[in-house]
Amino acid sequence: MGRRTHARRVGPRVRGRRGHRGVPSRTRVRDPVPVEDCYAGLEWFASRSDALGFDPRRVLIGGPSAGGGLSIGTTLLARDRGGPMPAAMLLMWPMLDDRNETVSAQQIDGVGIWDRTSNETGWTALLGDRRGTPDVSIYAAPARATDLSGLPPAYIEAGSAEVFRDETSPSRAESGRRAAAPSCTSGRAASTGSRR
Repeated sequence: MGRRTHARRVGPRVRGRRGHRGVPSRTRVRDPVPVEDCYAGLEWFASRSDALGFDPRRVLIGGPSAGGGLSIGTTLLARDRGGPMPAAMLLMWPMLDDRNETVSAQQIDGVGIWDRTSNETGWTALLGDRRGTPDVSIYAAPARATDLSGLPPAYIEAGSAEVFRDETSPSRAESGRRAAAPSCTSGRAASTGSRR
């Protein structure tokens, strides 16, 4: 089935569900709306595990780039609100830090498809004038979180020559900014040892 056919068949039912904003794709949607929408989706999905036929304790959350950041932000919200906790996170080159101050952010400037300028543009679209200021929440920019305890294990992948490299590197965990974070070594996620 083609993408358009599928969208026509499923689209009206999805758009008509209670709580869906129905915001046109060209409308700018700023923080905290994206992470709140993801959290609402996680709650909705987990609450329908019986009807959909899955074990809610085995849900994995993940995404690439901004989707990776939203995945961690959603999981932080779930932890802090006592909501449904994913079993694991799959984060592909996640966009985590709005400050754009890492070594890799400085190095990848004017190089490649997504560079320092692209990163600033993306974060500014989400946060507006708050980008880089203390007014940014940990749910919007998870690199700002100092307590990552109680989160599920995570597989985190980033290339060696990209803007997000140092936002996800083990050296940041050693520096104390991510000391409580579940870690990933050699492509295997390590457990934090604490689960809700």
